[in-house]
Amino acid sequence: MRSPQINKRNGLVLFWTVNNVFAVGLSCKIPLLIYVSGTVVCHPDELFSSTEILIQTIYLPITYEIITNPYLRPMNFRWKIAQFFEIWWWKNYLSKQPVHEYVDWKKNYWTTFLETAEISILPTDKILDAGCGPAGIFMVFPENEVTAIDPLLDSYRAQIPHFQEHKVQNVRFQKVSLECLNLQHQFDKVFCLNTINHVSDLGKSMQNLCGSLKTNGILYLSVDAHNFALLKSIFRALPGDILHPHQLDLQEYQMLLEKNAMQVQSIRLIKKDLIFSYYLLTASNLKTS
Repeated sequence: MRSPQINKRNGLVLFWTVNNVFAVGLSCKIPLLIYVSGTVVCHPDELFSSTEILIQTIYLPITYEIITNPYLRPMNFRWKIAQFFEIWWWKNYLSKQPVHEYVDWKKNYWTTFLETAEISILPTDKILDAGCGPAGIFMVFPENEVTAIDPLLDSYRAQIPHFQEHKVQNVRFQKVSLECLNLQHQFDKVFCLNTINHVSDLGKSMQNLCGSLKTNGILYLSVDAHNFALLKSIFRALPGDILHPHQLDLQEYQMLLEKNAMQVQSIRLIKKDLIFSYYLLTASNLKTS
């Protein structure tokens, strides 16, 4: 096996694994992150020669400042890594999906989601799709004034043809993270679907999300919640879920909402798996503007 080239500066080396390696918290074909600081004491080939799972290495110069800056918190670094693999995941997943077929399927998916969850939207409702992704729920509100935010919008525009911004003229897109969202008391309905555990600062993001609602506005929050406390602790300690910097259970999500003056109206179990369960929480804002 050819030895990987390692940059002499501090950097990040990504090792693609062939199999699941649960001991280090990896999913199938998700890179293991190894920080190389200055002089390489132990060559990566030596680390993996016994298992022969090293098949490719990539150096990411964009991470240099993140890693070497002592003022950046570990969670910020973990979030940057999650954002990198978020766009990688979308590109890999959508590369197998014909554009028009996928867009039509996704619209049907969101329509069914709204019907199943018994969510009604008035024509006068102002809507926020927080963490919209390239094909979010913004797609199915043609009669409403919609704002869709995501810090990866430029990447979607440049790399994902399934993101059809020009076909949703009623949607205002903003490249902004939830931590930097400043749209106070503007929306009747806020959708944050499979997004809140992708953020860097969970507390600030939830505060901004809830604060964007009008009085008596409604938040629809979908989450992956841990089923077991032990596995939650393991996933927090290890990069077991590289796309999600935060690992919470259902009760912790409820507490976050209540801390921000939100009243949980309903909790709907959408899907139950071994490690995580997928829930939709509906909560109303009781604060006065």
